Amino acid sequence: MGEYEKSSAIFSKARAVFPGSPELGVFEAITLHAAGQPNESIALLLEVVAESVATPDIELYKPAISGNADYIRSLK
Repeated sequence: MGEYEKSSAIFSKARAVFPGSPELGVFEAITLHAAGQPNESIALLLEVVAESVATPDIELYKPAISGNADYIRSLK
């Protein structure tokens, strides 16, 4: 409801308590996008994919996915 800073703070705390929860990462990415941070949002989603989707192809491309997440995040 427009309280992006408060929402981001809550997600940061929740992800510290539940670091293996991809769901929290996805919803945090939605919040970041709504807050006008599309690069951070996409980077976070790429990290969620790299860390949480265990398919042979994702495993094969995990370094590229993670590298792209880092690059996109740097585009601020």
